[in-house]
Amino acid sequence: MKIIIPSSLLMIFTLGIFYSNSAQAQMPPPKYTNQIFYDSCTYQGVYVIIDSSKYHSHIVEISYGDGTKDTGNAMANPLFLGTTIVANFIHHYSTLGTYTLKSVLLDSVFRRVDSNVIVATYPSCPSSFTGRMYLDQNANCVYDKWLGEPLLPKFTPIEVDSATYPIDTIYGFNTYSYVPKSIGVSYAFKLLDSVPHLKLTCPASGITSAVSTTKSVNPGDFGYSCDSSSGFDVAVFSTTHILPYYMLAEALVVNTTCDTSSGTSSGTISITLDPIYGAISSTDVLPIGATISGNTATWNYTGLASGAFKRFYVWGHLSAPLMPGFSVKTVAVAHPTIPDLDSTNNKVIVVDTTFSSFDPNEKQVSPKGNIEAGTTLTYTLSFENTGNAPATNVHILDTLSNSLDLSSFSVIASTHNLNIYKSKDMKTGRNVIKFDFPNINLLDSSHHGLCDGFVMYSIKTKSKLPSGTVINNRAGIYFDDNAVVQTNTTSNSIIDLSVPTPATHPDIFVYPNPSDGVITISSANANNKVIFVKVFDLLGRVIQQQQLTFTNNQSNLKINAPTGTYIVELQDSEGNVNRERLSIR
Repeated sequence: MKIIIPSSLLMIFTLGIFYSNSAQAQMPPPKYTNQIFYDSCTYQGVYVIIDSSKYHSHIVEISYGDGTKDTGNAMANPLFLGTTIVANFIHHYSTLGTYTLKSVLLDSVFRRVDSNVIVATYPSCPSSFTGRMYLDQNANCVYDKWLGEPLLPKFTPIEVDSATYPIDTIYGFNTYSYVPKSIGVSYAFKLLDSVPHLKLTCPASGITSAVSTTKSVNPGDFGYSCDSSSGFDVAVFSTTHILPYYMLAEALVVNTTCDTSSGTSSGTISITLDPIYGAISSTDVLPIGATISGNTATWNYTGLASGAFKRFYVWGHLSAPLMPGFSVKTVAVAHPTIPDLDSTNNKVIVVDTTFSSFDPNEKQVSPKGNIEAGTTLTYTLSFENTGNAPATNVHILDTLSNSLDLSSFSVIASTHNLNIYKSKDMKTGRNVIKFDFPNINLLDSSHHGLCDGFVMYSIKTKSKLPSGTVINNRAGIYFDDNAVVQTNTTSNSIIDLSVPTPATHPDIFVYPNPSDGVITISSANANNKVIFVKVFDLLGRVIQQQQLTFTNNQSNLKINAPTGTYIVELQDSEGNVNRERLSIR
């Protein structure tokens, strides 16, 4: 392997100084050392340090102890102050073991002036396991890349076992990768749950295994086929950022289709801002090319492959600031050109409140506020490199509430390739998810729109949580070796939705349920009948009340409320009352 030392690692070493008796008599002994050798499983290398004020030669020859050697010039290094210069060498050893390294300082005509010797070990380190998840279109249990079989662009949880004991959980996306703790040990990789619209065909057990070595090993690939529910299915997800003078709304269109041979998805996606923002300008949308109609922007999307997603943005502006806490409603809708397998996930209504400031490194949850036990929460972790240099590696540590069901964890989308690891905080017993973006090379803040990213996932609350349970969550974002950036804290509360429903008027019906906010109330033989409607939130507050008159035994009502669960109370002129639980999506 080729071996490199990152400059940030040098600070952990103590620099010893050696004086040589072989220096020329007319010159002071050069301040010269050659003892930095970083011997981890990841990096190997040698640094030679010279004080150029004592000797002006910058040429260094190094012998690696395996019969090979290199020659190079020393250069200034910002980690070493004053007149110190550094020669940096990288090398690869073909075998493990202990080696004697000798560096020699040469003058301008390559005469030997000074030297130093160190002994270092090239350690015995395990390499990684790497396998693939693919769509086995010809059912031969072999990944036939040359036949065009696609890798599976879906997040798949995999349990890692050693000696039959679970030690880790990782997530695969196209491929899975794991670095073992030691060599010569057998590891098993077991799929934890199913993937929507797919069934595992190879191996039938869902388990592969291999013994770790010093070289990369493929324990086995996981082959899938489309299940009976396979078909085109597009899902929409949306988030918003509301500030006093402007807002940002974004929507994701995700193609969850299994059968890639049936082509890609196309259609339209629209984002409608709250009417308070007025007409949208063509400069307020990304990507460019949207059709603008008042406060709605609509794009055509094409070529959306299985497992892929596309992002769309709309900015809204105000001339006068909103007060903190003001509610704003945003609607995102997808219309695929091919009939959709599940149309219920094609529309998202988001109601958010104004914040006085906006941190690009944040966490969002949907739905917000009060929820019922067993509700599926969608979390979005956004990050942005606000520094003046690229970020090579980024990772997020997300400590989950004990009120969340870890087995239901599922990643929806991510802007960059990532590895996902699960662990447990031994002090609190809380589960920790690590979202790791290795070699992301996130551009600096001067590249607006190109220096950010996100990961979105869903997870259910536990089903038997008592009313009043509070679910708080925040995450820590790490950019290289900088201090952690803490996100805001999201909060949900569990509320008991058991509502008595008097059966005094059993022939009144409310539909559809769930609804997008428009409901129909019907009753037999109720033409011209007057009914009084009240809509309560989960705290028992009346958020809307209205008098309706039936025409042809029914009447329609539009409920102006965000996504969530509500109680609709219906009372006729004779005092008969019905209450029904209604979900608005």
